[in-house]
Amino acid sequence: METLRRAAEAGDVVAQYDLALCYDIGDGVEQDFTQSVHWLLRAAEQGYVPAQFNLGCAYWDGEGVTQDFAQAVVWWRRSAESGDVNAQFNLALCYDVGKGVEQDYAQSAEWYCKAAEQGHVKAQYELGYCYHFGYGVEQDDALAAQWYRRAAEGGNAEAQYQLARFHGSGKGVPQDYAMSVQWCTKAVEQGHTEAQSWLGCLYDAGLGVPENPAEAARLHLAAAEGGNAFSALNLAQMYIDGRGVTQDASVAVRWYRVAAEKDNPDACCGLGICYLYGQGVDRDFVHSAYWLQKAADMGDALACYHLGEMYALGKGVPVDAAQAAIYYRKAAEQGDAPAQMELALALVVGNGVEEDEYEAFSWMQSAAEGGSVIALYNLGLMYERGVGCEVDEAEALNYFLRAVEQKCADAQWRLGKAYENAELGLMKNMDEAFRCYSLAAEQGNHAAEYALCVMYVQGEPVEWNPCLAAEWCRKAAEGGYAHAQYFMGYLYTQGLGVGKNLSLARDWLNKAIDAGHAPAQEALAELERML
Repeated sequence: METLRRAAEAGDVVAQYDLALCYDIGDGVEQDFTQSVHWLLRAAEQGYVPAQFNLGCAYWDGEGVTQDFAQAVVWWRRSAESGDVNAQFNLALCYDVGKGVEQDYAQSAEWYCKAAEQGHVKAQYELGYCYHFGYGVEQDDALAAQWYRRAAEGGNAEAQYQLARFHGSGKGVPQDYAMSVQWCTKAVEQGHTEAQSWLGCLYDAGLGVPENPAEAARLHLAAAEGGNAFSALNLAQMYIDGRGVTQDASVAVRWYRVAAEKDNPDACCGLGICYLYGQGVDRDFVHSAYWLQKAADMGDALACYHLGEMYALGKGVPVDAAQAAIYYRKAAEQGDAPAQMELALALVVGNGVEEDEYEAFSWMQSAAEGGSVIALYNLGLMYERGVGCEVDEAEALNYFLRAVEQKCADAQWRLGKAYENAELGLMKNMDEAFRCYSLAAEQGNHAAEYALCVMYVQGEPVEWNPCLAAEWCRKAAEGGYAHAQYFMGYLYTQGLGVGKNLSLARDWLNKAIDAGHAPAQEALAELERML
């Protein structure tokens, strides 16, 4: 040590540097960061590149000297200009984050490039990132992929993950899911959380590997436990659907909550829906509204739609048609078809918004184009009645038929009614009417159930059958259909298809009256005279 000290004091630059290292780690002398900096400075001032780099580190960390980022940059710059790859990388980082120098992405990219070209793996990744997002250089996916690949081949997990995503999307490289799986697997082997999540998605969809929901769930679990909100969301949805795991809504709620607490809008929405319908948790409209509101505030379209419904119905929030319309519009503007339809219905009658049939028609068209079957039916009604458009029975029939093709019960009933009454340009055809009513009734359409009742009572186009008439009438009546409730009163009064029972007749007539069926009042008065 004395020999080393004498050489250092005599100006031997290597000895000065070595003595600084001894003081830094306490090798042969008592550890002393101040003395370490002293000898680093002596060597650095003589142009010794390793000393310049380490002196920059001392100023950066504040070890043996007052912390000074600007001085760290001064010494790293001198080392970097002499070709020290680690100094080049550190200087690039300083320009990247604006620490010790004014932030300058162009300078950052330039120094990353110098280090990357010398094989510095982290610099290669950072340079790929610069090209990926256009920081300090012109955005270029192909160059981003090139530098990501070099870093990935050097074992950088983040670069392996980014290269996997590039292969998955065809960004900067030909789309190749098998290559995406290959690079993603390498990153996963290093415990990269986002790579676990992405690989889980690939296994779930069967992209680049055979579809394997169980393996997808395992990967999403690992990522979720590592704090990945997207995987926590995916895991929740897998438990809701029973995909790759045993279906368990309560476990789904737990993972929705994990992701929701990280402000994932889809998870906030999912948790809100679980509270709304009592899936995996006690039904609670107030909690539902809270989570849906949180998701809606982040712009989630589905949450906006459900929140609109809750304001319309007063679930967890006060009834407020104006607020309902606001949230329906927010969802509608993002392409949510059910919200577009609800907004259209509100505009037709001016419920919470200024009445505007033409805007309503436009939104109803958007909903139909977005796949809403009931919107097809509603467009048929609008063309039939001239709401927001000219009356056009041919177009009305066209939309009803399109809805019928998609098994819309309301459209099946309306088509049956058109055949029964020779409407919408159709010839009267009771057999077709019966067929359409039957299809709608099988789906629980109460108007169709009542229509079948009437056909069995009248014996056209089917044989007279009061028992079947009563059966269909009861289904419609129990569903709250006022005409059927009134007719059940008649059937019990006459003993037609059911045993005569004036007490039950009275009960059904009262239900019809409560539903606003005026003729039921006269029938009840007549019944009371009979009693």
